[in-house]
Amino acid sequence: MGTDIKKARELILECPYHKLPEKVPLEEARGRVLAEDVLAEMDIPPFERSPLDGYAFRAADTVRFEENGSPAILKVLDTVGSGSFFAGKVTPGCCVRVMTGAPVPEGADAVVAREKVSTEGDQVLLQKAFQSGENIVRVGEDIKENERIMTNGTVIQEAHLGVLASLGRVEALVYQKPVVAVISTGSELVPPGAPRKEFQIYDSNTVMIGAMVEACGGIPVNYGPVPDNVDSMVPAFNRAISECDVVVSTGGVSAGDYDLLPRVAEETGAGEMFHGLDMKPGTPMMVARKEKKMLFCLSGNPGAASLTFDLFVRPFFYRMTGRKNWRRPLVNAFLEHPVQRGGRDPRFIRSWCTYRQGYYYVRDPRFERAGVLSSLLKSNSLIYLPRDNSPLETGDTIEVELTRLPEVK
Repeated sequence: MGTDIKKARELILECPYHKLPEKVPLEEARGRVLAEDVLAEMDIPPFERSPLDGYAFRAADTVRFEENGSPAILKVLDTVGSGSFFAGKVTPGCCVRVMTGAPVPEGADAVVAREKVSTEGDQVLLQKAFQSGENIVRVGEDIKENERIMTNGTVIQEAHLGVLASLGRVEALVYQKPVVAVISTGSELVPPGAPRKEFQIYDSNTVMIGAMVEACGGIPVNYGPVPDNVDSMVPAFNRAISECDVVVSTGGVSAGDYDLLPRVAEETGAGEMFHGLDMKPGTPMMVARKEKKMLFCLSGNPGAASLTFDLFVRPFFYRMTGRKNWRRPLVNAFLEHPVQRGGRDPRFIRSWCTYRQGYYYVRDPRFERAGVLSSLLKSNSLIYLPRDNSPLETGDTIEVELTRLPEVK
């Protein structure tokens, strides 16, 4: 029996790793992970401003309406747009026309929307009483100086970039991206676009795993494909270990005559952490470590390789790049087909989840095939079946892990 799924993940996440900060321009920071707490260097907004097009005035000038119903008749002194200011002071019986975002003139303590007043020449009539501070955005109302607005480990998205820019920042301190060697092993493999002999196949794993590395915040470097012989594999792995932070390989980890990864890892000086998982697909996965360099050796089967990367390598990369959480949403979904699969090993099934009228539905688990690349195209979720599970029928509810947002109908 292989290593338990939970134990394997714990062993991986407990491993040491390099996590160093670097500064990048804001334009390059989307999707990166903050390596610091961000404290506001200034108040936002930094001055009192109008949230609308209208007129700024003294609220005290409108109290007569509340007393006897008399409207306030105010003289317009000037017009102020955003980015400019009124150099004078608003005095009793006067007002200043202001545009959205313009600073509130000195002396004024309220703003009325343009469409809520009547105008006669250079005068406006206010037909209600106003309170001091009405329709005024105060200094620091949005963000206060020295306020902690983002924390270490935040994944930077568009809103974070907007806030950082509003503080005048041009860079963000983020965690470095790990450089990841991607190696496909197998004498039958040729790179896409190269001449292919009979009984050879194109190497799909390098491109697929490289894309998964990139999606996790790493920088993939192609070191394959490498033929199935120790004389070729050991130098390739030695070079990858010396030049990169992490190595992810596919193939060569089963029990066949050409499955040489355990021997190759040993000859590079990497110590085996575990070899074999108590699950299907992806049973033969091996993880080794040389000092702080991790080697993730996955099945050559594309479906199994992508699954074990997702379940075990992705959490490590998330942790390595500073993310606080690697877990994904779990939802309860109604089965649209029976699931008869049972067996002695826990099993993960690729599935397609949809959301319709407030409920999740999951379908086509019967036709999942770990070795068929096309199954990856119609997968946005995973179903986990424990050991010796009972058959499940149409309409049964099952827990589903969403790997992507579900289709909404």
